[in-house]
Amino acid sequence: MIRIGVHRIGSPFCKPLLVALLLLLFVDVRAQDSVLESEVTLNVSRITLYDALNRITDLTGYFFIYDSKDVDSDKRVKISATNKPLRNVLALLLNDSELHFRVIDKHILIYRQHSVAAIAPHQQAQWADTLTTYQIRGRVFDKEDRKPMPYVSVGIVSAAVGTITNSEGYFVLTVAPEYLKESISLSHLGYKTQRWPISLLTSQVVDMFLETEFVSLQEVIIRNYDARAIVRKAFQERTKNYSNTPTYLTTFYREGVSRDTRYINYSEAIFSIYKAPYGNTFSRNQVKHLKSRRINSARQQDTLVVKIKSGVGTSLDLDIVKSLPDFFDPAYFDNYTYSHVDIITMDSRTAFVISFVQKEHITEPLYKGLLYIDDSSFAILGADFEINQLYVTRASSFLVVKSSPKYRTKPVSVKYSIRYQKHNGVYFLKHVRSDLRFKVRRRHRFFATDYDAFLEMATIGIDSVNVERYSRREQLSPNAIFSDQNFSYDEKFWGSFNFITPESNVLEALQDIKPIIERIEKE
Repeated sequence: MIRIGVHRIGSPFCKPLLVALLLLLFVDVRAQDSVLESEVTLNVSRITLYDALNRITDLTGYFFIYDSKDVDSDKRVKISATNKPLRNVLALLLNDSELHFRVIDKHILIYRQHSVAAIAPHQQAQWADTLTTYQIRGRVFDKEDRKPMPYVSVGIVSAAVGTITNSEGYFVLTVAPEYLKESISLSHLGYKTQRWPISLLTSQVVDMFLETEFVSLQEVIIRNYDARAIVRKAFQERTKNYSNTPTYLTTFYREGVSRDTRYINYSEAIFSIYKAPYGNTFSRNQVKHLKSRRINSARQQDTLVVKIKSGVGTSLDLDIVKSLPDFFDPAYFDNYTYSHVDIITMDSRTAFVISFVQKEHITEPLYKGLLYIDDSSFAILGADFEINQLYVTRASSFLVVKSSPKYRTKPVSVKYSIRYQKHNGVYFLKHVRSDLRFKVRRRHRFFATDYDAFLEMATIGIDSVNVERYSRREQLSPNAIFSDQNFSYDEKFWGSFNFITPESNVLEALQDIKPIIERIEKE
């Protein structure tokens, strides 16, 4: 069960067309509104409106969409209604004569007369010629505890277009007019995949609640799984589960560094990546830089102290199926202990959860974490892992590419998250995230300064037609330190691309930073 709360944002439509749309929204809806005349029985006392609407959803099978500014879902309500029309029950619960209802598919819109809640299907062709793109904005929560959900995949069901929610659960998805009749899909490991018509969500900020998907024991053969054998099988099946032909990936990349919770730089870029076939170990990925932008407030001492290894090359190295880490390479399996710890779902498919950790006698800074492996195809769906906390301080040599001799740099934690998506029968890299925390202390000083760095990359488009390698002139070195590169800013270009919205604390920090925007360079 999902609640969607619709928040108003400024409409991109001109005023005369708004009037026309408002008039047409209410034409010929009598048949759709029949559910509003159906009789329901609801007797509740002192529960939240949110819970009351959920109970109506259980009774009718219809989901509610509303503007959270108009509908306070946390207010306490009580009602005693037996065999009353649903329209009357809703009016009693909401207790606001200015609120109206409209039925679209399996959704009931609650809106004020001046609001435009969605584009009517019969008008989609009319508006397709008016707008270049639509923006769908929202926030995703866990249905049970109402906490924001990071790293939820958000995409168009019929196309390789999508994005990822940030650490606060926010997302922005830019869609072309030809997709107005399609649906967006929200998916996350361990949760039911949910789909919503795009025509309901345009020009709105929506709150979406995902429900945990439990694996029925009747669907799983209970046996003593050999975790190491499952990982080995996933390794053997990788050439079947991942593309063996080259592909273009359009990706959104961002990175940032903060000092004592204040961001000193934040960068974003759009890359086109020539993704080499997974089955060819000698073919290398290539990166073509399209556009980028940067906000920088680093002081001189910050730039002289430390420089962290980052960039799109580092993100591509996190593709564990292509660039095999030791915990996924059979040659190093003896260094790890593997355990089968859970069975979860991803995109309505069952997946093994395999934990791994270095053996006790090994004292090198190796990894520990979780692998998510499809139980039938043995495809790697994702991984969450980190450098073992016991030995992370020994990892500075390959994490830090430059450090002043006047300072000592010590990593505190290094964490990674990777997800894959299925497209045309095979899997592609969907999302990678790296979070690094370290301390920097000036020699002969007692107190240290905390630095946090992250990098993140999400695939927002996949193209497998006429894929050719880039010329040397077009390529960006994957090993280049991204913060060292020259940047250009093109506002028109950025407006049409999907991106991962910055976390709220990043936005707050950047309000105090004067943007440094370089000149616009022609491609």
